[in-house]
Amino acid sequence: MPKYSPEYQAIRDQEILDMRARILSEARKLARASGWQSVSTRRIAKQMKISSALLYSYFDDKGALLRELQLQGMREMGARMQGQENSTDMSLTLFDFALAQPELFALLTGQVEGCPPPTADDLTGTCRPALEFFQHHPLSGLDAETSFLKWWSLTYGFILSSINGMTGGITESRSTLSALLS
Repeated sequence: MPKYSPEYQAIRDQEILDMRARILSEARKLARASGWQSVSTRRIAKQMKISSALLYSYFDDKGALLRELQLQGMREMGARMQGQENSTDMSLTLFDFALAQPELFALLTGQVEGCPPPTADDLTGTCRPALEFFQHHPLSGLDAETSFLKWWSLTYGFILSSINGMTGGITESRSTLSALLS
């Protein structure tokens, strides 16, 4: 016999999802404003005016919270890549994602202390559109996997260089990336 009625359990489940979403949102706001190094479970709880103990009832620790945000970012980035028809469009989509969501991009690329790097399976799922593209259109003389890795390395490296101000302004950087891949 269930402990709660199905109606009550559905309400409770939704409350849990809503609170988790609020905690994740607050963590992202703090990271965007001050960087991931300034994000702690204690600071999130303080900003939300809840106890740290309550926060820990939703996430076991900061690593679990970061991992959930990492997965959220991968889903978002993967969804943006769906429907892209060539490697240039996919690269520009990643570039735009990194600039629009820098706090998530840092998690996706293993740049945040305390967050495990994405697994190969995570990246395969996120970058499935690119992998499928290179299965049908490998770079000259290369297999699909090597083509994908070269594309990812160039795109990722260029995005990091752009974020760090090494390749000029955003518009110039985006144009240069597009020209490199065309």
